[in-house]
Amino acid sequence: MISVLIFSRIREEPKTIRTFCRIAADNSDEMWEFNLFDSFVQASDFVRKSDRIDIACVDVTAENGVELAEQIRKQFRSGSIVLISDIGMSPVIYIKPTICANSLILRPYSREEACDTLKAVIDQYIRDIFYQDNNESFVFENKNGKQLIPFDLIYYFEARNKKIMLCTEFEEYDFYGTLDELENTLPEQFLRCHRSYIISVEKISLIKLSLHTVRLNNGCIIPVSRTYSKHLKEISL
Repeated sequence: MISVLIFSRIREEPKTIRTFCRIAADNSDEMWEFNLFDSFVQASDFVRKSDRIDIACVDVTAENGVELAEQIRKQFRSGSIVLISDIGMSPVIYIKPTICANSLILRPYSREEACDTLKAVIDQYIRDIFYQDNNESFVFENKNGKQLIPFDLIYYFEARNKKIMLCTEFEEYDFYGTLDELENTLPEQFLRCHRSYIISVEKISLIKLSLHTVRLNNGCIIPVSRTYSKHLKEISL
């Protein structure tokens, strides 16, 4: 699933841009999730609580629009950002390394112009992220299609109800597989601590081997079995 954020000070524009995105992605097999905002506060709060934003369309003529674009780039380095501006705004304001925009839609724009811009960004994103080797993200498929979650957002994997649950700070994603398979393919930052759990060492906040548990940065308490406790003894926090 591809997650898209659209923000504009013009109330109906997010819906218009969403329509253009759907037209531009007409040949894509991916599933899409659109999050529309005309409020900076709501959009910023959504970004802060999100695990992923693949593509963002941000109106930089809105109050705090540039700030929102910078927030998105800082939090989602591999995402694509399309800025929405107009001829009355100097490009100096939004052409900056803290945004590093992938493209620009300039008002007044036609449907054809907007769709062409969005199609180029969408096609490039799908080629770069979904269909090339990616060493920074975990890629899997479930009922929602192909999913891509950056490794640094993952807290743990859990074997549950004959599926694997991938858990981030705010979300859970399920897919079919085994922890044995994952254990042999995940980067070194992931450690098996129990027959039902693989955790990210980078997310550990406290190890309590006397209680056979570890606590992660989000407050989750994960069990540790004696079989795997020796590996945790070697970790210095």
